[in-house]
Amino acid sequence: MIFLVFRAEDSNTHRHLTEFVGLDLEMAFSYHYHEVVNTIGDLFTQIFKGLAEKLVEFISSIYIEFIFFKFL
Repeated sequence: MIFLVFRAEDSNTHRHLTEFVGLDLEMAFSYHYHEVVNTIGDLFTQIFKGLAEKLVEFISSIYIEFIFFKFL
């Protein structure tokens, strides 16, 4: 599930996050916990590949100001 999360915490700094989008993933594994770790790794790889394809212009504009290594 993907959902908004709101935390009712006292915050004394503007950097404290009290609202974010959460991803709740549940999965059973048959043999080893690495099955889950690999699945989650593949999921995030696909998410970042999709973002890189859809946001080419935006990422290029950021690259002009902030040089970074392409990770995909």
